[in-house]
Amino acid sequence: MVYFVSGVDTDAGKSIATGWLAKRLLDAGRRVITVKLVQTGNSGESEDIARHRAMMGVQFPEDRAGITAPEIFTYPCSPHLAARLEHREVNLEHVLNAIHSLEARYEDILVEGAGGLLVPLTETVLTLDFVCRQQWPIIFVTGGILGSISQTLLAFEALKARGATVCRVIYNQFPGQRDAVINAESCAFLKQAAAKTFPEALWEELPALVLPEAANLPGSKPQNLPPPQKSTAPLTTRPEVNTLAANLLVEGKWVLVVGGGRVGLRKAHALREAGARIRLVCPQALPEAAALAEDLQCRTFRPEDVDGCCLVLACTNDKYVNRAILNAARAACVPCCCADGGWAEADFILPATFRADGLLVSVSTCGKSCRTAKEVKNTLARFLTLCSPGTCFIHGIECAVPLPPKEVLARRLAFLNGLYGWVLLTTCNRTELLAWAAPELIQSGLLEHAMHLPKNAYSFSGEAAMHHLTMVLAGMRSHMIGEFHIVGQVRDAVEEARHAGWAHGPLQQAYAEALRRAQAVRQAVEPRLPKLEVEDLALEGATGRVVIAGTGRLGCAAVAKAKSLGLTVTVLYHTHPLPGEDCRPLKDWAAAVRGANRFITALSVPHPIFQAEALNGVPAYDLGAPRNIAGETGVRDLDALRGNYLRRTGQLEQIQSIAENAYQESLRHD
Repeated sequence: MVYFVSGVDTDAGKSIATGWLAKRLLDAGRRVITVKLVQTGNSGESEDIARHRAMMGVQFPEDRAGITAPEIFTYPCSPHLAARLEHREVNLEHVLNAIHSLEARYEDILVEGAGGLLVPLTETVLTLDFVCRQQWPIIFVTGGILGSISQTLLAFEALKARGATVCRVIYNQFPGQRDAVINAESCAFLKQAAAKTFPEALWEELPALVLPEAANLPGSKPQNLPPPQKSTAPLTTRPEVNTLAANLLVEGKWVLVVGGGRVGLRKAHALREAGARIRLVCPQALPEAAALAEDLQCRTFRPEDVDGCCLVLACTNDKYVNRAILNAARAACVPCCCADGGWAEADFILPATFRADGLLVSVSTCGKSCRTAKEVKNTLARFLTLCSPGTCFIHGIECAVPLPPKEVLARRLAFLNGLYGWVLLTTCNRTELLAWAAPELIQSGLLEHAMHLPKNAYSFSGEAAMHHLTMVLAGMRSHMIGEFHIVGQVRDAVEEARHAGWAHGPLQQAYAEALRRAQAVRQAVEPRLPKLEVEDLALEGATGRVVIAGTGRLGCAAVAKAKSLGLTVTVLYHTHPLPGEDCRPLKDWAAAVRGANRFITALSVPHPIFQAEALNGVPAYDLGAPRNIAGETGVRDLDALRGNYLRRTGQLEQIQSIAENAYQESLRHD
């Protein structure tokens, strides 16, 4: 069940209430996860999700894949403004896809909103209207700050007017009115108002909490916390210790792992690879625990859990529980590892490891610096995996789709084990992730989750991905069959990824191989293709003055073609004018089109920005994908031009057959 958590104001304590409620559900044995609808004021990661996890005491793999915070913006303001400042939109479809992907694995999903009920998510969609369309029950958070009675009653009116379902009203004692009299009166008055307005809703009071872990989150606002006190204690460093490296033979033997969070499951996974039989004890485990543990006990630790085990790993987030586990293991003469700050008190530590082609590589700093060990391991893994078995993978869609900044996407993908390289291709009519990855990662579906493309997106792996990439490079997947522009667009994307360190040897080799095959395909179909590009068809028969909107690759090609035909050209630009041309700002398009003989638009925008009726009969050619012009009157889009092209050739099926035969022939020559 999906629940939406909102509040009376931006500082009502929604994050605290969400984490508090999620923790209670977790302790009750429910499979629960939290989601941030839209996060602003952050970059790459959501501070609100981090606060939830600190309160819940668990981590989820969906956090690293970006599923629990699908839309993040840097500027701390309302979502619609934050998106505008980054020149993109809040993609609500991505948000819904992310939430739907969680419903199969979790019983309860708590979706925390941004700000109050009527905060605009986009230029046209308010938060409450969006939530009501999804029919999500609402958990409303209020408190005792001055003015909260009025704001809460107004919120109740808005909820009632839209027919929203309110299942809980949580009164947060902090940030609260320090005056005990006012606080008590606000609580009593709002409790009565909630019972009258929403009689089915559960009333709960959230006490003032002390959250040590959440207090240190980067960029977090202190809530329910006393003012920080400056410590005078000297900084401590990890002690110098000597360790003995040994490869433990655990195949077929029982190993106890206590803790079903991110750390515990990582240790369990390594043990499973070594052939151990795993007994996993935890009150609440991540979904993948059942596949790792032969004996899964969803409860708290008991000393008798150690019986029959050759090793014990204490991986809870409670140091006192970990010490109890260590004591029980010592009493049973079983070596124990504590995966927390008290590791030096235990019997052994586990190094950072990875496997590659039967080779087990371990890196250890003897507990001095786990981060250093991990960095060295990752560096070694990067070089070794260049020769590791992997396969080409493509996930994409034939349209332009708003995506997070490439730096944010890079951080998401960096957490995926088995991803050896990737390239992001974004054009006016194509959005694709080209990756070289381990088969296990491809089968997991995490790459698709990281991209958050619409449901009609396609995926190819192995030879099918190489076939698709070849046909894309050959122009056989373009609106205009055989067009040349796509080759340069893919090349630029690969070069960008290479310079950024995202694309390594195997992926570059795959691209080179696909390009070689595409050249063979192109050579075979070339005789059947007319010497026409899309700009040729758009300018066919044009006379006098032509208005061209867009200064990208296609727009510049259309300008050059028009000038070669001796036409007068007016260019409409969004951000950058073309030097030496008659350029006008895009906002002046209506005046620019007046008196023109033809209008061509090749803008990369998510929605139409022109109206066909406003062109006043000027012949229009829409080269955008998605379309730039709304309406059909007097407009020819890419599909219409494609139809014109097909009428010229009359041999589309023959061209496609020739291309496929050429591809198969290139495989035989490999």
